[in-house]
Amino acid sequence: MDNSAQWATPRPVGVALLGGGVVLLVAAALSGSDPPGLVIMGVAGLLLAAMGLGSLLVRPRLAAWPDRLEIRGITGRHSWSRAQITRIRIVSYPRFGRRVPNLEIDIDDEGTERLVILGRWELGEAPLDVADALRAQGYAIDEDKDLRLRPDRDSGTE
Repeated sequence: MDNSAQWATPRPVGVALLGGGVVLLVAAALSGSDPPGLVIMGVAGLLLAAMGLGSLLVRPRLAAWPDRLEIRGITGRHSWSRAQITRIRIVSYPRFGRRVPNLEIDIDDEGTERLVILGRWELGEAPLDVADALRAQGYAIDEDKDLRLRPDRDSGTE
């Protein structure tokens, strides 16, 4: 039985970004009489296409087994044993006027400390749900006691 779990940006999102990038690039090519529009749409199209392609190629972003974690990025796939994972925690950062949860993983990579921060975009679901799945696999998850990101975790007091 395979006890793995994996998370990535949903494929339809990557396809939509890639499609939007292509549409913007075509629009840029057709706006020959408007040089500033050509540059703006061209750059936006390239960025959207790159984001879409990246989200389609870098899959799964995080994979977990009871004995190891694997994180995939543009530079390739990296795997760490449970002993190398020094801490996994949920942190929240202010973003666009509200606090957004992120999964923070501290790793001891043969004497080099690494910090990996994954948000909802990379994981394809709420970092709190991913933390629950990792906890079910036996990983210790630290949570900020003041973190009030999900109603079922609120104590009901202010």
